[in-house]
Amino acid sequence: MEDRDIKIFSLNERPGSAEKLADWTYGEWYSERNIPYAAVRKMFMERARSERFPVSFVAFLDGEPAGMATLKNDELWSRPDLNPWLSTLYVEPAFRRMGIGSGLVGAVLIKAGEIGFGKVYLFLGGSGGESLAAFYEKRGWIFCGGAIDNDGRGTRVYSHGS
Repeated sequence: MEDRDIKIFSLNERPGSAEKLADWTYGEWYSERNIPYAAVRKMFMERARSERFPVSFVAFLDGEPAGMATLKNDELWSRPDLNPWLSTLYVEPAFRRMGIGSGLVGAVLIKAGEIGFGKVYLFLGGSGGESLAAFYEKRGWIFCGGAIDNDGRGTRVYSHGS
């Protein structure tokens, strides 16, 4: 495969990407829920104008938005004792298996460390649980246990760091 130019930025460095991140988030996680698109869009527009936590990241491949991830608190309602969270990791299907997901996860972990968080959590949402578990475990994430996700389904919680 030829070398591809992958760059990752915080959303506030590329605020014009906010609507794309809102589209991905809504399409992947919220379109089947009782959460309006306007609320998701507003959330990303606010993040695009702020350097404060939570922070979203956008990956570009050859200048085109290709994926995203977020570092935030209070992601899993059944586990308010755990924070912060890697959230909304998404890579466009055409750009998967190119290192973009790993780069986004790395950006979230670096930012967490800069803010002073030694440990970050995630939970497996949506489909593809086994392949997602393998993706994270290969990158050093440790299974912490089961929980109930925000839609009332069972999920797996992972952590990274100490």
